[in-house]
Amino acid sequence: MRRATLVGSAVALAVTCSVAAASPALANETRSGPESATGLIVASTATGTRQVLYSVVHMRGVFDGNGRIVETENVPGDPDNVSRDDFVFPQGTISIKSTPLALSIDVDPQTCAATADLTQDTTITGGTGLFTHATGEFDATVHGRGVLPRASDGTCDTNAGPRLEKDVIHASGHMSL
Repeated sequence: MRRATLVGSAVALAVTCSVAAASPALANETRSGPESATGLIVASTATGTRQVLYSVVHMRGVFDGNGRIVETENVPGDPDNVSRDDFVFPQGTISIKSTPLALSIDVDPQTCAATADLTQDTTITGGTGLFTHATGEFDATVHGRGVLPRASDGTCDTNAGPRLEKDVIHASGHMSL
């Protein structure tokens, strides 16, 4: 994984479509308040490169809907520990930047099964469509599980990304549209 999850890369969210439409009566009104997001991402590095196999995110609060997240490249000047993603909905895209605060990893040396718990700060950095003027901040946690490949000596290769991983994401905070 390119992000800090099971082996020190940061976690990303990915999402799958189908969103509740925004109320036309509120289309030109600024809305602000609590927002939460719950997501799941399943990814593999079996081919040598990280590939998202499935992902979904559910947002509830100022905006209610389901969408997908696209992992994006960092921008010049971003520290190595920062990750960026786009939450893509039919109504537009929310761009986010996440910074890890704490990471704990546990690897079973017999099975190479790994679990990771990550806490991070997430900030909305822009958007399109309904989210053109979106701002917000979230406290996020990620619980990841995966299977690490074995090194040539038979030990678990903690420097490689997991062959298969599943990350469950929970975030809560405030958003303005």
